[in-house]
Amino acid sequence: MLKLFLSQLFRILSKETKSDTANYIEYNRYHISCFLDDFSYLSRIHGFEKSITAMRNNNVSVSIMLRSYPHLKSVYKSAADTIVKSCDIMLFLGGYNISAIRELSESYGMYCGKLFKKQKKCILKIRGLKPLRSYKYNITKHPRYKELK
Repeated sequence: MLKLFLSQLFRILSKETKSDTANYIEYNRYHISCFLDDFSYLSRIHGFEKSITAMRNNNVSVSIMLRSYPHLKSVYKSAADTIVKSCDIMLFLGGYNISAIRELSESYGMYCGKLFKKQKKCILKIRGLKPLRSYKYNITKHPRYKELK
């Protein structure tokens, strides 16, 4: 049911065009953000690879969270690269998948092997900027963490 809902939502959000100016202005008045956790485990959302590129032009952003890039590739095949390249921000928190680490190292132009063995650092990649290595933030150390309980 969720897959059907998301498929329809993304189809509608990516279909609006500038040809109908009045509707386009009203439609783009608000920014729409979609956060999809465990995205590759939703199974394949029909036409998502086309929708994600069109939605960027329509004031819609989609944040996909993945546990495994190879799993995304197994679900979306060659379209997985299109999906990843359509994302402006990529945050990699670590992992043990050798092929994913190798791909990150090649695409970011940095050696990532030591980074992921320790699991204390992450990489943030924002389109147009150099990748940033950083320590992961321990949220339990935040002064207002107790308010979350």
